[in-house]
Amino acid sequence: MNKFRALYLNKTERERFEDALAMSMGAICILNVDNYEELGSNTQLARSTILTQFENQLSEWAKGIDGFVRRYDRDRYLLFIERRQLEELRKQKFPLLAIARGIDTGSGLPLSLTIAAGAGETIAESGEFARQALDLALGRGGDQAVVKDGSGFSFYGGKSQTVEKASRVKVRTFARALHHLVEASDGVFLMGHVMPDLDCMGAALGLFRMAQLSGKPAYIVLDAPNATIERLLGEMAKDAEYTGALVSPEAARGAITPESVLIVFDTQRKNSTLEPALFEMTKNLVMIDHHRRGLNCIEEATLQCLEPYASSTCELVTEILQYYRDGAKPKALESSALLAGISVDTKNFSFNTGARTFDAASYLRRNGADVAGIKRLSQDDMETFRSRAKVVERAEHITSDIVISHCDPDAKNAPLIAAQAADALTTIRGIQAAFVLGINGACVSVSGRSLGEINVQLILERLGGGGHLTSAGAQIPDVSLEEAAKMMKRAVLDYIKEVSEK
Repeated sequence: MNKFRALYLNKTERERFEDALAMSMGAICILNVDNYEELGSNTQLARSTILTQFENQLSEWAKGIDGFVRRYDRDRYLLFIERRQLEELRKQKFPLLAIARGIDTGSGLPLSLTIAAGAGETIAESGEFARQALDLALGRGGDQAVVKDGSGFSFYGGKSQTVEKASRVKVRTFARALHHLVEASDGVFLMGHVMPDLDCMGAALGLFRMAQLSGKPAYIVLDAPNATIERLLGEMAKDAEYTGALVSPEAARGAITPESVLIVFDTQRKNSTLEPALFEMTKNLVMIDHHRRGLNCIEEATLQCLEPYASSTCELVTEILQYYRDGAKPKALESSALLAGISVDTKNFSFNTGARTFDAASYLRRNGADVAGIKRLSQDDMETFRSRAKVVERAEHITSDIVISHCDPDAKNAPLIAAQAADALTTIRGIQAAFVLGINGACVSVSGRSLGEINVQLILERLGGGGHLTSAGAQIPDVSLEEAAKMMKRAVLDYIKEVSEK
């Protein structure tokens, strides 16, 4: 007689068994030392000494969570753990980030670490998820953890300001690659974001100069002028070289070819550009931006230079121009526009500036940037000034040091007024951060500014936006000003609660 055994599992036991099996699956983490190049430079400690300290603490930490870690490149490590360990790290908000920052580098600057974790159905999928998480984390400035699993991306840390990179190798390599791409094209189309500001238009003129150096026709896509760039457009109209350089989105659609180069700058999202249809009309897409990378960003670029350490897109374009071709020089108006863009985004060199920011400014000054002219380019008209003053006057407190306000529902150029008003509010004593709302077509636009104590980027990411620690924005579709204000207040309070719990 054959004997057999039957195993009976009720539903609860089966689910428990499946959960245990899932938690025992492997996850892959890539650890990246963000400021490897800067370690040991101008300090009393050698890079090898700093990395030895880090590796010793990393090994002890990995043993404590039953993980296996190995260095596979000069600045990167692989960590293998089970899914249950990854879930525990998520609950703890990845304590290795704090451990790394506590290491003595001899310079006063912390060691910056990025952790990218992938948790897929197979080892191969986990590895690919980890790679995608690393790309996104570095695009957001590093010093954080990003986890990619079947439900999407999760973010931890990233509350500190990005660290400026001393090495210019990446920008130099990008400039040479851009030069070759433009040389092989039949023309260059330059497109920024909706409602372009001086950083956007200054970058456009710097890129226009590169195309001219290669003998290629260049076109700046622009739908309509606004108060912020009217003076610059007026100066361009006086120079015959810019005749025909400005084209409407409709004209660009009719002129671009698969062999053209489309350069998108000062934004990373298709729906923020002036004409998203252009993406499908050429095979050569280039991206240049200084904002931290977020979700739903453009992925299919042929070349990209995304550097969140940079003060502005104009700073990046200025560096690229210097390496684009030997002896490359911008015209005086282009230098002034580039320097104006840097000045606006740094609040006259008060925020998010590094040595490379001043190097770029010095280069532009040597090439004819007119300091007095920059002041004229950034002047407002009386209507804009009065609208901004009203916004500042009606500001109300969300917390003792965070305020919110809004533009008039019928205000012209509301997104620009909102950005200027948010800047103005942070100059008032006691205010650490400000958020200003304005109606922009079918959306409510939000501009957030801070002095650095509060990360406005993380707050506005909750509403689908992004940007930098001290400067960020968002577009909220299909809501009223009142509804958007409630959403904004809730996002601020949720952020405050999350920070206070750590």
